[in-house]
Amino acid sequence: VVSVKRQQSYQQRRFVSGKVEAPQTADVGFELAGLVKQILVDEGDVVKQGQVLANLNTQTINAQLVELSAMQKRAKAEANLAALSHKRVVELVAKKLEPAQRLDESEQSLNMANAFVEELAARKQSLQIEVNKTQLLAPFEGSVVERLVDHGTVINAGQRVFRLQQNSLLHARFAMPTDYAQSFSVGSSLKLKSGNHELVGQIKSVSGLRRIDTRTVD
Repeated sequence: VVSVKRQQSYQQRRFVSGKVEAPQTADVGFELAGLVKQILVDEGDVVKQGQVLANLNTQTINAQLVELSAMQKRAKAEANLAALSHKRVVELVAKKLEPAQRLDESEQSLNMANAFVEELAARKQSLQIEVNKTQLLAPFEGSVVERLVDHGTVINAGQRVFRLQQNSLLHARFAMPTDYAQSFSVGSSLKLKSGNHELVGQIKSVSGLRRIDTRTVD
């Protein structure tokens, strides 16, 4: 015979299956269109933030840079000549051997020559930025989930080349009955088990959206 005693509450242990997710994934591609020159990583490779994943062919841009460098040399020579001419005109005008209008014309010619030198420098800087865009860099540390382009492929601007997945700070998602899920508070800790490994997780959020088909929340 056992005496029955009424209790106010009891603890029940429940096991809930969930799915591990990466905190962020990204489809990465070049900002420029062009010919893929090198593919440096493959599916399954672990990459670091800023690591070069692939390169585009830069022959066309390099040729434009060489052309601009030559134009810069000529423009600087013309600007130096304009500066010397302006100096002579200033001296002649001071001695009243040239009219004042000639000084104005000389100043404008010098300004135009200097402006052209600055314009070429800006164009060269813009091309250098384009050169930097021919390298595809990893936006974060993680793994290559998918490689969608091969060496020698001609791609469009923005076309997806790789899909990356972040490996650190993984998330686990669990579907639970609404009343059970609402009993947890954000920031509290839970024990998780993955295979033979036991982990401790911290609740990040409890979804307020209820699934109609399963009557659960994440």
